Amino acid sequence: MTVNQKVNILLILLLIVVASFMYWLLSNPVADDYNFSAYDNLKNREYTKSIEDYDKAIELDSTDAELYNMRGVAKNEFFMFDEALADYDKAIELDSNVAVYYMNRGYLKLWHVGDTLGALEDFNISHSLDSLLLLTYFTRGTLFLETKKYSKAIDDLSVFIKYYEENNIDWSESHYEVTDENIGMVYFLRGNAKYFTNQIEAACEDWKIAISLGYKSTGQETSPPILLDVVFDRYCQKEIRN
Repeated sequence: MTVNQKVNILLILLLIVVASFMYWLLSNPVADDYNFSAYDNLKNREYTKSIEDYDKAIELDSTDAELYNMRGVAKNEFFMFDEALADYDKAIELDSNVAVYYMNRGYLKLWHVGDTLGALEDFNISHSLDSLLLLTYFTRGTLFLETKKYSKAIDDLSVFIKYYEENNIDWSESHYEVTDENIGMVYFLRGNAKYFTNQIEAACEDWKIAISLGYKSTGQETSPPILLDVVFDRYCQKEIRN
């Protein structure tokens, strides 16, 4: 995986961090100092300190699945992928009914382990447990795009976009910190899938929205690479002038 790809998925990693912590916070109303300190350090990218705090919290309660999940998130951010995978496995072993655990493990398998089939299996389980966990649609949609299953990619990314466009969900209640740039990435990727299936006009519509939301592509998001400004100028400007 290239450096640019890591940069491009950083926003999604942040969403995963917030979603994972908020799930734990609601399910554990009495939070001790280690847990809050660990999360604060994670937000501040103090990954070593965050991991140390989660270690201490787990020493106090080794049966809390969410502590393992959150430590896995911290280790994932710190490029400790094997150890992060082990923590996600432990979280699922302790509680196999939490959608975000499977989503996090699937994300790790997809981008850092190279286990595409395993990632798809985890995303499907996540979806079966919580069909409103929107990040599952995004991550599974990117998987389909990566594996050139463009119609399925469009379907999943469209679900994410549908909830956004209809303002049909309280983002704060769903524990998502959604920015315009996050949403712009989704439109960009769906536009790419449409482009690869020769739906140029529809692709242009998505790319136009992505640009308006401030998304900047690197050309590393999909294979073959697409630079948003280049393809928009080449395929879409004529139609806009007309």
